[in-house]
Amino acid sequence: MTAPTLTPLQAAPSSKVAFAFTCTRTFVKRVVKRVVKKLSKNLVKDLVKNLVKNLVKSLPMHQQQEPVSHHNPSCRSPRTQTPKDQPSEDESHAYTESEHLHYRVTMTEEINRATSRTISPAVEKHKALQDQTVRDGRGEVKLDLQKSQLGHHRGAGAKDGVTA
Repeated sequence: MTAPTLTPLQAAPSSKVAFAFTCTRTFVKRVVKRVVKKLSKNLVKDLVKNLVKNLVKSLPMHQQQEPVSHHNPSCRSPRTQTPKDQPSEDESHAYTESEHLHYRVTMTEEINRATSRTISPAVEKHKALQDQTVRDGRGEVKLDLQKSQLGHHRGAGAKDGVTA
């Protein structure tokens, strides 16, 4: 009987085979790691570029500056003319001035409400009276009234209810 022929890998001692396998596995891991890293960098770069493009496209038309023309509207350049029968996609999503103003007022009220929680009630009352004074236009009368209501030191006429 003849012995089966062995391949060079089978004929080599097991320690050399294990070493070669380990070296090959490490090499493959490093190559795969480099390829994945490079691909992910390129992918992220492309995604960011596309995201920026889409954001720029979605800006409302009224935020982009147009040249001011005092002449007839028909004298505008062709690229700024749009058909008036249907609004463009950007215009349909843009806020109107009243919506924008409502948003700003609402946000201001929310900020004021959030900051007033940290202010003492006496200071809130003082601010409310000052606001009322400005609205009423009766500065001196309201100022005297607010001093007496807030309990500031009183002058010589305190017995009569008159404040200093």
